[in-house]
Amino acid sequence: CESDSIFGCTDPAALNYNAFANVDDGSCLYTGPENDLCSGAIPLLEGTTLIDNTFAVENEGIFGECWNFGSGEGEQTSLWFTFTTPSLPSQIQIEAISDGSFTLTDTQFGLFEECGGEMIYCDGNSGEGLLSAFEFECGELDTNVTYILMVDGWNGDAGTCFLNYSVTSPCDFPVYGCTAPVANNYNPDATEDAGSCTY
Repeated sequence: CESDSIFGCTDPAALNYNAFANVDDGSCLYTGPENDLCSGAIPLLEGTTLIDNTFAVENEGIFGECWNFGSGEGEQTSLWFTFTTPSLPSQIQIEAISDGSFTLTDTQFGLFEECGGEMIYCDGNSGEGLLSAFEFECGELDTNVTYILMVDGWNGDAGTCFLNYSVTSPCDFPVYGCTAPVANNYNPDATEDAGSCTY
């Protein structure tokens, strides 16, 4: 059957108003995601999470001034997350990954210690394509500190992608000592020979 019905949100005051819709389907949205502002940052869980910044319309006016973030480019479609580093030095990786929808394809990451504070790390496209990635080596971030992560669509880019967060803890620091089993001072826990063996 042919139909002239176009379903969608018909309320111009809604965030997802569809000017072409002539039948309201009850899908109107009036507020964006709860983590659209830094003050509403939500905990970032280890593993892979699908994120959607389509209706992230609040703007805190954060501007990046470091390489790969886009000098002078303000955040426009941002989502905010928190994570707390372990009590031992750890390797931490956060990466935006395509979900196959090819909607949110260009991201910016900003890392803060507090809302309204100075951006301490940022990245524009260290991941695949124009997606962002952070990889902090062991001890690069302070231990037992809560950080705030901003994930923004560059120049208003909006849609969905995956956000992958992994923590390797504790770090494998080398243990120096004598690694020769026939030596008098052999240390079975040593992983790096210190040249200290005595016979």
